Amino acid sequence: MKIKLLDFKETVNFPSGSGIEYYKGQVYLVGDDAADILVLDKKWREVQRIKLFENFDDRIPKSEKSDLEATTVIYLNEVPYLLIIGSGSRQHHRNKAILLNLESNNFTEYNIEPFYSRLADLGIHELNIESAAVVEDLLILGNRGNRKKESNHIIITQPEF
Repeated sequence: MKIKLLDFKETVNFPSGSGIEYYKGQVYLVGDDAADILVLDKKWREVQRIKLFENFDDRIPKSEKSDLEATTVIYLNEVPYLLIIGSGSRQHHRNKAILLNLESNNFTEYNIEPFYSRLADLGIHELNIESAAVVEDLLILGNRGNRKKESNHIIITQPEF
């Protein structure tokens, strides 16, 4: 396989890129320590920023970041949403999910600690959710191991977890 670089874009004044999704001509970039979602068009021009965390201007300090890592587009009642999931690693504020309505840009934040607790009850004690995808009607999450716990997991659930 031969990989050819077609283009690249430096994300000026955007601290990181953990999750990236494409929906209706727009690219949504989420950073694990970013206060906003960066929205780009197909030519990589900034369209807008959607403020997620009002208390921060740009980069959220490591001790306070929500560690938003995994993104995917889901449909609830035929409405498209960008699902953004925190890693679940260590700190309490990393146990959150955000549902961004892709038609209105309104969003709701959810505490998903009960879901992460159910995963621990099933034997997944070290969480580090890094990826998400929708496959047919299922939500698939990727949990990455670390040096102490090298086990990786594919977690299969419903989008309404």
